[in-house]
Amino acid sequence: MGGGRSYSVGGSLVRYFVTKDAQYNPLDFKAEDHKARLQQLSQWMDMTDPDLSAFRARGGKLIMRENLSDKGNSPQTGIDYYDAVVAKMGQEKVDQFFMAYAVPGLPHTSAGLPAGSANAPSYGTPGAIDFIGLLDDWVEKDKRPANDLLLTEGVQNFV
Repeated sequence: MGGGRSYSVGGSLVRYFVTKDAQYNPLDFKAEDHKARLQQLSQWMDMTDPDLSAFRARGGKLIMRENLSDKGNSPQTGIDYYDAVVAKMGQEKVDQFFMAYAVPGLPHTSAGLPAGSANAPSYGTPGAIDFIGLLDDWVEKDKRPANDLLLTEGVQNFV
């Protein structure tokens, strides 16, 4: 995402989530005027609590993927959250239920970049993976995902 498209996403967020006014002009937005609403949205949407003990105790499994060329949201946010979970719970416990992957070169919500695309190597950058299948195998068969996953176009492979 970039340029005008990033603006349209931000504009929609301000209009429909923050101000709840479809006619609101996002160019008039001042965060200090909407502090209470922004804090409310942050409680609902932001990853702020690194204590996932209750989630882990219920048998929860979590796979997080951050595309490192994401312009829609900073991939550093997810990386920082993972680090906070590890700091809070310890690496050994986290490894039992939380896998985090960082994918270089891919933008927001990308399933891959074809060869010849901007910011892609000559062979392209694959990005598709079946995370539901990985989670299902982890929960149902206790088959933890590999530390390194090979992203492909529609097929999952383990390295």
